[in-house]
Amino acid sequence: MAIPVLVACNAVTVPVKVISSFSKTFPSKKNPHWIKVNENYQAIFKINNKEATATFDAEGKWMQTEIPTSFDEIPDEAAAYTLMGNKHPAERYACRIVKNTGDINYGVHIQDREMLFDEEGKYIKETKHK
Repeated sequence: MAIPVLVACNAVTVPVKVISSFSKTFPSKKNPHWIKVNENYQAIFKINNKEATATFDAEGKWMQTEIPTSFDEIPDEAAAYTLMGNKHPAERYACRIVKNTGDINYGVHIQDREMLFDEEGKYIKETKHK
């Protein structure tokens, strides 16, 4: 059974097991906004007054949570790396990513690219967006 959820004027049908998993993972968070990203579902909700996202697969398995963070809170090595060759440092967005494996990563979005770093700030990869 799936429950239709209205998101930005687009109906997203979210499976009950996904909604149930969200409720168990984040019991104090009610009525998130839902979007579908590829085959996964993302719940958008507030954590400490910041808009966070939690990603679940179609079976309801929690995959990761992204929480916006300031650049003062990411490892120094990652912050320094993001400044190299970046002419517009104000156009950066950082988030802390908690994965279902327990690993913590940091994502930094700069203009048309996204960089991923491990918990110590070591560079993992970069993805360009079109």
